[in-house]
Amino acid sequence: MGFSMNCDAIEYMGGSVAPGYLFNDKYSRQSRPLYLLSGSLIGYAIYFISSPFHSSINKWAGSWFDNQIPEEQVSLYLSHYAGLIFLNLLILVFSLLFFEKIINRFTGSWKNGNWFKYSLMLLLISNHITKTFFWMPHQQMFNTLLPLLCIWLFIKYIAVDVIKNNSLLVSYLALCYFFMGAFCSYYLF
Repeated sequence: MGFSMNCDAIEYMGGSVAPGYLFNDKYSRQSRPLYLLSGSLIGYAIYFISSPFHSSINKWAGSWFDNQIPEEQVSLYLSHYAGLIFLNLLILVFSLLFFEKIINRFTGSWKNGNWFKYSLMLLLISNHITKTFFWMPHQQMFNTLLPLLCIWLFIKYIAVDVIKNNSLLVSYLALCYFFMGAFCSYYLF
């Protein structure tokens, strides 16, 4: 039993611990600053809260990283690991919320009952991306959230106006599509 760990996980934790790396010319995660900065904010909050336990954590978990992380910094890296996993949890929760809104919009709970919606949500939770990447610091969880967010934005704002007006301003459509594309490439910014 255990969690699979991608080779990038330590690098994501390191970027979260020291976000100044984002300003280095050849840093490989330079194209993903929002994820690392969010993880850094949450990770340092967890590190501050867990400060009374740092020496115990360092002794207990020091051997887990095979000398990739110095023993005195293990609690710092584990705090950032927890922060990045918390981000994954938030991404999954928002994915489920958007998915529920999409299902309710197209089917309505009165037609099929909640069992249908929850069985589809179970499939969303148990997909390959979630099983593989939920417990590791990586941005692959956005592959679940961003398509659902784009569908929800389309349903919420664009499809409603098309039905009501039958004529949308080109600038409004262009702006909406620009933001949808930007959301899809969130982990590139």
